[in-house]
Amino acid sequence: MKDELVRCGSSPAQHPYNLAYKNNIKKIIEKAMSYRYPYNITDDEIRNMFKNLFSEYPDLEVMKFQEIVKRESGFIPFHAIARLVNRWNHISQGDKNINIEPFLADYKNHLYKILSNFMSALKSTNYLKDIFDVKWEDDVKKLIDTYNGNDAFSTDTHTAFISFLQEFMDEKDFIKRLDEDFEVIFKATKKRKALKNKLKDSARPLTAYLGTVFEIFIVAPCARAGLIIEYEPKIGNNKAEALVKIYETYLLIEATVMTTGREPNFCGAIDIKEYSNKIYLKIKSKAEQLKGSHYPIILFITSPFLITPPELKVGLQKVLQSTECNNITGIVVSDDYKAHSLKLVKNPNSSYPVEENIWASLIKLYDLKSLQVENIWE
Repeated sequence: MKDELVRCGSSPAQHPYNLAYKNNIKKIIEKAMSYRYPYNITDDEIRNMFKNLFSEYPDLEVMKFQEIVKRESGFIPFHAIARLVNRWNHISQGDKNINIEPFLADYKNHLYKILSNFMSALKSTNYLKDIFDVKWEDDVKKLIDTYNGNDAFSTDTHTAFISFLQEFMDEKDFIKRLDEDFEVIFKATKKRKALKNKLKDSARPLTAYLGTVFEIFIVAPCARAGLIIEYEPKIGNNKAEALVKIYETYLLIEATVMTTGREPNFCGAIDIKEYSNKIYLKIKSKAEQLKGSHYPIILFITSPFLITPPELKVGLQKVLQSTECNNITGIVVSDDYKAHSLKLVKNPNSSYPVEENIWASLIKLYDLKSLQVENIWE
């Protein structure tokens, strides 16, 4: 910045972007970008920054603020700008509030367009088109309307839109995949009424949505390969997702989603012991639910909260060392509930071991990779 001022032939007091000297904008922006926000920044810091800005620019508006931030930071930190403007509007008590809508307009229009694409994609489906109605669409529009930019757009009530948005950005067709995977299961079972009722979960809030969508993506490969003997077989007072047969071996397929997991505290710390124990207890509970089974169990598990090494590996180590989990033959970890990047951990202590040709078939069917749990930092 000093070099630039010298080249311009002006002093800091004369330079139109000298605000970093008296407001420390760059430092405040860095705080607003931090994972520790809002705990690392005070209202007084924000209040003083904007008061100084208004003294320099009495008619300061959001796009001017963006221009200043870009000049001082070298780029446009979208969420940090939104956080600071929204917080200023909250603490300023109406004194020179800044209309943030012009700043959010382009992204909101992008979200509206994606929603329109979502609703259009439904028209070519066989099953999903009857699940998402006009009210569902209007509710998503209201969520977009009230989006404040502080964080990435998200919703726990209309999760299917977020899935479509994420897949759309990767040039993948989430709606088509979900509809086609549902169809192959639908054709492989006589329990079609219950299955169609379950599909309604795809338009419901997070917990119901995650479990059903993950189950569909896990069961579909078995249905497509003609391996399903029974959909939702009853095991005691519980049900597994499917009973399948590979060669002459019967296997139970079970899928589960963790709805709590890796959540850093405001200092960014992760309690490995706490979260590895959550993983262990989740798998242990599934082993308990299916203890009436005399078939090998392949348990698929995922979490929307980014459970990653090392807590994942420590949790799996506890499972493999526990006699209460011996009915679990293999554990398949998914990077997300859309069943991407599946990794297999075999249980060497399982009471129901399977032959290598069975493992080879499962690995090919799901494109499984091996997950080594010995070195937690790998």
